[in-house]
Amino acid sequence: MIYPNPLGQRMNGQKTFTKMMFQSEEPVHQCCGEGMWFVAHETTWGGDEPDFENHYESLDDYWVCGTCLTEKPSRRYRDWFGRGDTDVEVHEHIEENGEPLKVMFNDYMACLVYPDAVLVFGYDGNEYCHAFGFQTPPTDIHPLNLRIREEIVLISDEEE
Repeated sequence: MIYPNPLGQRMNGQKTFTKMMFQSEEPVHQCCGEGMWFVAHETTWGGDEPDFENHYESLDDYWVCGTCLTEKPSRRYRDWFGRGDTDVEVHEHIEENGEPLKVMFNDYMACLVYPDAVLVFGYDGNEYCHAFGFQTPPTDIHPLNLRIREEIVLISDEEE
């Protein structure tokens, strides 16, 4: 069933629709003992109907639990070169290499911090997938006492 999103009315006949597309079988998309549902968003203009059969995933899409209605962002991506899911890729990496100290996401990109390595990989949102890895002896990362902040602030010389 396709539902018009009442908040999707924007400008000049622009309308946003949502549709529950499929239930995931991936371990990373489980909640309440069952697969979460992928909810797609399509925006149309001028009264056009949405084309969910050819849906290109976006950051507006999300996963929802059919039992408790918990939502989480989707990191599924698709372009003319291929498709993937950063959440699944991170899960598979952790299954093969162990639990990192920290996992961070920025849209479709992921950063995994291990005691002896930092890995950054994912889809850049504009045609390409990237992967970077930096390794160092474990003693180099642990003593840093890294803290993750939401913003970067320039501190003037007088404040130091």
